[in-house]
Amino acid sequence: MLDRTTPSGLHLAHERATGFLLAAQGQDGAWRDFHLPVGMSDGWITALCAAHLRRFGGAKARAATTAAADYLERTSRAGTWGYNAGIPPDADSTAWAALALEGTAVAVDLPFLRAHQRRDGAVATYLANDGWGGAHGCVTALAARAFDRLGNCGAAARARGWLHDAGPSARAGYWWASPFYPAWAVASAFAGRANAPPLPPLDTARSILDLACALRIAALSGQAAPDLTARLCGLQMADGGFPPSACLRVTYHWLATPEQAPAGDAGRIYADSAHILGTCFSLAAIAAQTPLIEARQ
Repeated sequence: MLDRTTPSGLHLAHERATGFLLAAQGQDGAWRDFHLPVGMSDGWITALCAAHLRRFGGAKARAATTAAADYLERTSRAGTWGYNAGIPPDADSTAWAALALEGTAVAVDLPFLRAHQRRDGAVATYLANDGWGGAHGCVTALAARAFDRLGNCGAAARARGWLHDAGPSARAGYWWASPFYPAWAVASAFAGRANAPPLPPLDTARSILDLACALRIAALSGQAAPDLTARLCGLQMADGGFPPSACLRVTYHWLATPEQAPAGDAGRIYADSAHILGTCFSLAAIAAQTPLIEARQ
């Protein structure tokens, strides 16, 4: 059996994950995942997947990211995007699109993102007078990176200021069933910065998404995690993808925070049934950990 923490084992896992994502792309250039009552995601998950392949997919992914950019341009609503075409555009999907479309001529509506930033610096997912329009740490962290990419340093600084001052509440995750995705989002927003907030213990990761986020968090601080990486790679499926995680919560809109939910029911939780989200994050985790693990061998 191939050692999953040797250079050859890690590169093979990376290559297989990339191959899975390339094969899963639709002929229209989109990826689709998550079966919600409003349908599957196309805009949000395509932007997220394209952003990951653009950074971690290598030369083999260039045609796929170009096709995804074309799809995002065709489905753009004046430089904004949403979960899918039947849902209003949101700050999270648009921020992912900003990252995915870097280096292209496709316009992203910066004023739209700015309109979702509150006076305190936090960014809401939607312009709404309920919980969906509240301060969302995971969205704020992603928006900070999008503001950087779009050249609005002031908005990015205000977003990071709120994340730092909000502390653990910024990493609670309004839309996520575990703290690892929002923790990764916050860690990414502070990558290379001295005032990064503390993060959850990595050994509490359970799902595929949790494991991948934990490995990405560790890599951001230069920490090699060969055992955790081997655990993640050991879960890779025969087709190169990774099993789904019950991770995305459609939080009840009347809740300002999930912690306010009676009896712990903050909303229904959905898995990435097409395996796109978890495979994207696993691909990135393997890519981030590989040089750190190789340096130790």
